[in-house]
Amino acid sequence: MNVLKLAEEDGCTGRKVSTRKGGEYHGPCPGCGGKDRFLIWPEQNGGEGSWWCRICGQGGDLIQYLREFRGMSFKDAAAMSSRPTSPKAPGATPKPQAFAPRRMESPKEMWRCKSNALVTWAHRKLLQTPSALDMLAARGIGLEAVKAFRLGWNPGEQGRDCYRDRTAWGLPEEFKDNGKPKKLWIPRGFVIPTFRDGLLYRVRIRRTAPREFGPKYYVLPGSGMGPMILHEDAKAFVVVEAELDAIACAAATGSTIGAVGLGSISTKPDEFGHKVFQKSLCILNALDFEPAQDEGADPKVAKSEEMKKRIRGWWQKTYSQAKRWPVPVGKDPGEAVAEGVQLREWIRAGLSPAFLVAASKKEKRAEAPAKIPQAVIEFQRELTGKPISMELSGESGAELIFDDKWAQAHWNEFRRLADRFWEPEIMEWMEALPVNRVSAENILKYCKN
Repeated sequence: MNVLKLAEEDGCTGRKVSTRKGGEYHGPCPGCGGKDRFLIWPEQNGGEGSWWCRICGQGGDLIQYLREFRGMSFKDAAAMSSRPTSPKAPGATPKPQAFAPRRMESPKEMWRCKSNALVTWAHRKLLQTPSALDMLAARGIGLEAVKAFRLGWNPGEQGRDCYRDRTAWGLPEEFKDNGKPKKLWIPRGFVIPTFRDGLLYRVRIRRTAPREFGPKYYVLPGSGMGPMILHEDAKAFVVVEAELDAIACAAATGSTIGAVGLGSISTKPDEFGHKVFQKSLCILNALDFEPAQDEGADPKVAKSEEMKKRIRGWWQKTYSQAKRWPVPVGKDPGEAVAEGVQLREWIRAGLSPAFLVAASKKEKRAEAPAKIPQAVIEFQRELTGKPISMELSGESGAELIFDDKWAQAHWNEFRRLADRFWEPEIMEWMEALPVNRVSAENILKYCKN
């Protein structure tokens, strides 16, 4: 048994890049993905190997690998590695080891500044790309959700992936085998931002172009690596693997029910997420459905499914309020939507009646704000028909989003509307709305006299 062999079984095959320390292999991380961030030294620890992820910052030996990525207990991991364990004292019952979440590093300010610009640019590109919007709609993510969660589209430059100077993003220099500095790779595809406390925390890209190399999902280096948590103040959460599926679930249920996108089935909550989940009343574990295995199935496939089953069960073992709640059709919410499943009804069916009554009252309060001030009514009329909206949860607290060409052609009018946006009466009332993105259309939708 060896760490390198385990990683290959988990679909994370590495390539040999050096002979130091008895050989060094680089490949994708079983936890956070990537291309070559996961380092393995297979000859260490008496031939069992050791590992370390440059992005997650975690590492260890073979037993730690089994515990981290296959959800095994220390006892089971030690038995699988054939490593002898200490004999039990007569009559002693081992206590289960409490979950100790890691504290993940937050992104640097320089990275956040550059990445915010990328997210804003990609969001505008997505709104101008009907085919990409249609792809998201097929997964249960409509236009309102695209705007609320600031999803984006990176079409690339002249049809090719983008490359930037790593140091300009606050990232350390890396070098190719020929000694030339590596560029920061920003592939084409859907740009999926994650925010924490209103600040940009991670950028993940779901690649759609033909992939000759690299993973389907790519995390922009410098990102925070804790899971995506939508509606952090909610008291109930649905846990899924793909972040786009989490966005579809959050869009379907409103702010009273949260959603969690792990990015990888083996990802566990970090310190921030663990505190959120400890305060929750219900956690619906909707990680990919496990299919039944036919007799005579490939042993490697059966072993992989058994490993995933144990990982799925980790949530119920760790949080007493968690329960297994897979989608009724398909393996994940995206496939369920394609089969006609209404995500809102499926999620609500998994919650207790008492929680739903409380959530319903909260939704009604959120949908019935006070009478609209006259200044807001006038401002809404001025906005109608113009390509302008307001973002109320950005890093600066408030931001005006507009079409560049329109603003350049109507600069005086744009400046007048921007000044009105900051009037205390208008800003105070806007910030009380149950949405982050405000436009002329949703002022009317959420605020009826």
